[in-house]
Amino acid sequence: MNGHRQAAVALYGLSSSDQARILTELPPQDQRILQEYLAELAALGFDKAANMSEATAPVPVAPAAAPLEPQARLRGAAAADVLAVVGHEPAALIAQLLAIDSWPWAGAVLDALAPHKRMLVREALDAGIADAPARTLFLLAAVHAGMAHAPAASAPARARRLPAFLCKWLPWTR
Repeated sequence: MNGHRQAAVALYGLSSSDQARILTELPPQDQRILQEYLAELAALGFDKAANMSEATAPVPVAPAAAPLEPQARLRGAAAADVLAVVGHEPAALIAQLLAIDSWPWAGAVLDALAPHKRMLVREALDAGIADAPARTLFLLAAVHAGMAHAPAASAPARARRLPAFLCKWLPWTR
């Protein structure tokens, strides 16, 4: 299974501005490959709305009765644990997570990011993040699950790999 294809499917369902924002954070070679796949999906006539509803494999979300449970648990998380899960994710995703709440670890996570990524996260936060309850629940559940399944933050290898829960959220459909 091709990682670029998976990424293209994930990007295809997003708005053009979100696609552009994410693509700018990637190396030029990856940008070119993903733009080719996005053009191919459009040429084949895939409907963005149908694509997202049929292709997504969402992380299980807590029932409506307890939507704040992962949020309450994340409030008490260590900054190093959160950073290990989301530190290598796109700045837009980190900004969306930070916009959910006044996290006690938010400042430490921002300070630990590379200067360029920190700037992109702050720009996204300053631009404003639209309220999207489904996205909020997804992010909370996904980050919480990533922290629950990852080894201790002190393990150096943990910070160098992409969390599996973010790699699998949109499988490539043939």
